[in-house]
Amino acid sequence: MNPSTDPRRARLSGDAPGVDDPWPPRWMLDLERALDGLRRASQLLESHAQVEGEGGPTDLRPAARALENAHEALFDAFDQRRPRLEATGAALGALDEAIDQLSPAATVDPAVGFALEDLRAAKAALLEAADRLAPLVPRVPEPAPELRASQEVPVLHAIDRPSLKPRLRVPEPPPPEVTKTPEVIERPKTFEDLAVAVKALKERANARRSPPPDPATALPIESPDESPDPPFGFAEDVGRALSETDFVRGRVRECFEEVAMIGTQRAPLLGDPWRFARVLERRMLASIDAIVAIGPRALEALEPLVFDAPLKDPSRVFALGMILGCVRGRDALAMVERVFFAFDRADPAHAEQFAAALKLVPHPDVPVAMRTLLASGDPAHRALAIDVLAYRGMATEDELARAAVDEPVVAAASLASLAVLRSPSLAVAVDRGLESDDARLRDAARLAMVLSGDRRAVGTLQSALAGKGPGRRNAEVAAGLLALVAETRDSELLLERATAAPTRALVTAVGWAGAPTSVPSLLGLLEHADDAVVLAAAYALDRLTNAGLYEDAIVDAEDIQVPDVPEPEVDLGGATRPALARVVSDPRDQPAEPSTETLRRPTTDPERWRAYWRERGESYDPKSRYRRGYLYTPLVSWREVDQFPCTPGERRLLQTELVARTGEYVRFDPHDFVPTQEAAIAQWEAVARRASGNPGSWLLPMRR
Repeated sequence: MNPSTDPRRARLSGDAPGVDDPWPPRWMLDLERALDGLRRASQLLESHAQVEGEGGPTDLRPAARALENAHEALFDAFDQRRPRLEATGAALGALDEAIDQLSPAATVDPAVGFALEDLRAAKAALLEAADRLAPLVPRVPEPAPELRASQEVPVLHAIDRPSLKPRLRVPEPPPPEVTKTPEVIERPKTFEDLAVAVKALKERANARRSPPPDPATALPIESPDESPDPPFGFAEDVGRALSETDFVRGRVRECFEEVAMIGTQRAPLLGDPWRFARVLERRMLASIDAIVAIGPRALEALEPLVFDAPLKDPSRVFALGMILGCVRGRDALAMVERVFFAFDRADPAHAEQFAAALKLVPHPDVPVAMRTLLASGDPAHRALAIDVLAYRGMATEDELARAAVDEPVVAAASLASLAVLRSPSLAVAVDRGLESDDARLRDAARLAMVLSGDRRAVGTLQSALAGKGPGRRNAEVAAGLLALVAETRDSELLLERATAAPTRALVTAVGWAGAPTSVPSLLGLLEHADDAVVLAAAYALDRLTNAGLYEDAIVDAEDIQVPDVPEPEVDLGGATRPALARVVSDPRDQPAEPSTETLRRPTTDPERWRAYWRERGESYDPKSRYRRGYLYTPLVSWREVDQFPCTPGERRLLQTELVARTGEYVRFDPHDFVPTQEAAIAQWEAVARRASGNPGSWLLPMRR
């Protein structure tokens, strides 16, 4: 959509539609900078400020309340809940109040000093915003439309409500010591008066040392009345009636936990069709709709569900992002950012879940928020921002090009999207990535070469495949990419490496390569001592032949799903790693053994596979490439994405293979909601059919 004709741009800026102004308007960027300064200052006060100093205790609560009011006024200006210039002035007033409250403590607490610098920067941004807002004619905001339920994918809900302001949790000063003024003892005039005074002083001292009486023991315990049982169907004590506030909080908590739980279960388990996720996604959307339908009180109850939770679970960040990412208003998205910044340093998984939510939500302010994050001084935050923008197709070529030569973590997140654009700056970024010491950046550079059709890709992957020792992981990742663009000699090289030093990754790559001449060697690997290699050989044979030789295997539930928190690998000298639950549990209360699941998978019986190959092997052309029993064409990869129970990782590889083997690009990612995936798969079908004119060919297409 052209920014000059975007009705939302006209509504936010106050200009008439059709005016050719840049989007977003400068006043919005000023408010965004002010919000960033407010957020950083608030985080400093919450996590680093000290209440005890050389000048005595400091009470940060008045400044925290002022900052809360500044946030509220700022969000009013963002979303025009009152005239923007008026709201900006209110934010400036609250900001000045907070600065005045904090200034005395700046000399004794460095955290307060840094917070004041951020607040002054926010004030400067607000002043610039006020100058730009002054000439604009205020518009009366339109009332929110009627709520409509989400259908298959999340929708953006708009409700009339006050702005959501944060509740800053600053440390409280210690309470003053409470002392009781003792009774005045008159100056004794005789020895008798002196004895009475000494006795009174001793009693007073003993009273201070003795503990206060326990109310539970001071009151007599009354025995329960012997009353007859109530009539059938009645209860003597029906309990306390829930208040409306408690009811709302309870309902919001149930829906919130439902979204958090489904966020960790959307990806299909091993062997499950990916479309099964549709049922879970509908439950998630129904819970989001329910929270929004309850109204503003439900939205205000969300932040404590994360901050006050005993376990700072990253799935709660995803849930908050999904819910508030479906609610119109800059304040809703800012609440998610606040939670993310509060927990970001504790666990990197919080960033993953934060990004996972922002990739899916329909919130229109995500691009502005991510571009603010893209200017951060933290490379991890810049990587997150470019990852979200690139995923949503909102990153410009210039932004991707700058990110591709940034720190390794940022460059690794941007190279694949830059490769899809086939930007002239890609070659320099790829060369830089290949020379990097960062393994993730090297992997991203090789993936970019495959996606862009770089002629050096095959040679580069062959060189990486020859790595040994510390380069084992490097070689295995390269093997997986080489299998997608392999020619006959490359499949032979993969088979040679897999038989010389079998690993799960190398054997899997042989199956992806698709050479029928590798079947005898894969049959031999079915008798390998390593169970992982045996299972990889069985799956590789199934990917080559689609023989239908399956078995029902009993496996632990933990083996068919990704754990929430992966445990670090530790060399136990051949011993079996005990389950974490058993390590941390009391010996008298050990958890039961995990339940088992039945998984349908390719058989690992060598005789069944040999019998199949004796019967069907002669029908395979040794010079052709095969997949699922067919002479390979991109249409076979398309069918795998659409119809086969592949894992999300396998489906991403198939997406890469389709790009490499067709020379064209259609956006697809298994993280999307099922209807979005189905729409992308439908677009891929026509592209795959056009490129499937030479079945079994190993040749890559000429790039257009």
